[in-house]
Order: sequence, then C-alpha cells, then structure tokens
Amino acid sequence: MKRGGGVTTVPLDFQSAEGEIVRHELSVPADVDDLFYQEWVRALFQRAVDDLRTSARASGRETMLRVFELYDLSEPPGAQPTYAELARQLGLTSTTVTNHLAAMRRQLRKHVLDRLRDLTTTDEEFETESRRLFGAAR
Repeated sequence: MKRGGGVTTVPLDFQSAEGEIVRHELSVPADVDDLFYQEWVRALFQRAVDDLRTSARASGRETMLRVFELYDLSEPPGAQPTYAELARQLGLTSTTVTNHLAAMRRQLRKHVLDRLRDLTTTDEEFETESRRLFGAAR
C-alpha cells in the first residue's frame, strides 16, 4: 500500500473559507485587555449565578429561583415574559413576582460581591472593581 492509500482527499477552498470569515465577522474588541475583562466579568457572574442556584435550592426557594431564571436569564436577552405572564404561568401574583425578582437580584449581587472579595487582594481593589461592576459603592 502506498503512502496516503485509502485516504480521501479534500480540496481546500481558501476563497470560500475567507468569505465565511468575512461574512461572520467576529466582534473582537480592539483592546485585548477589554476582551479579557469582559470574559472575567462573564465568568464572575456565571459563578455567582451558580452560587445563587445552589443557595436557593438549599433554602427551599426554588420558585423564587425559577422566576429569576425565566425573567433575568431568558434567552435571547430581551425575550423575557412580562411580570403578569410569569405570574400566570407560575400561579403567583404580579406583586409576588416583583418581590421574588428583587430578592434574587439582591442575593445575586451578594454572591458577586463575595466572589469579588475572594478575587481581590486589597480593600481598595475590591471597592474599585465593585464600583466598576455596579456603578456605585456597594
């Protein structure tokens, strides 16, 4: 058997590949530091959401968590149901939906700040990052 025997050859169509790349232009920030920071924030919030899920389930607040997930974590962003729709879907009042969302958002913020505290080395760094994330002092 010769080298390469039994192997199917596939032509490389570079023009077509380059066209695909251009057509799907990736949105990459010009500054690599910005890209790193965006990914760091995404990972920080993902871990905080995981913490929120764990603590809500452990404390019997599954309904509150479900309201939060359906409204604040809906995909695609902006496609969330109204408070009234959520209330109807889950057999709650609109006021209860509002209260559940407020409570879960407070808890998420707490989990983010707890994670941030673990990641920062000084109080000054913690304050700077928390202001950058939330727009004001905690």
